Amino acid sequence: MVILVFGLPGSGKTTLAAELAGRLKALYLSSDRLRKEMIRDISYAPEEKSAVYDRMLGIAKEAVVRHDDDVVVDATFHRAEERRLFREALSGETVLYLIEVCAKEELIRERLSAPRVDSDADFAVYEKIGAEWEPEESGHLVLWSERDNLEAMVHAAMDYINIVYEPVAHS
Repeated sequence: MVILVFGLPGSGKTTLAAELAGRLKALYLSSDRLRKEMIRDISYAPEEKSAVYDRMLGIAKEAVVRHDDDVVVDATFHRAEERRLFREALSGETVLYLIEVCAKEELIRERLSAPRVDSDADFAVYEKIGAEWEPEESGHLVLWSERDNLEAMVHAAMDYINIVYEPVAHS
């Protein structure tokens, strides 16, 4: 199975995607991490984004076809075409789930003002991508991220992909 976790910068998609990958023991693919590995001077140009998405798709396809691994892909996927390419390339190879993560702008602004490990996206990037956002027309799960609802989001995601939810005790 491949799960695309998508949304605007600062929405909480990376937190959810990483948690899901860990719980599912799935391969975790982050566009932010791959971008930093692949590109020395990041400009977020369209050709950079295409190269990163092509690489993610290649890795995901190899993981499911050759190794029968599950994969969680973490990226904005803000254009319908990006999601369509994954859908078509993986059709017949595996089950594909789409999970869109949203958050209120006030929380996004707060999140993007703090340093993050893999992403350099700031509020200006959020606004640019938001202005270019193309909604997903197919059936998918939409989750709203808040300050303290990760466990509820994981529960909803696991329910959506029909996996028995096992809460994690936090100490």
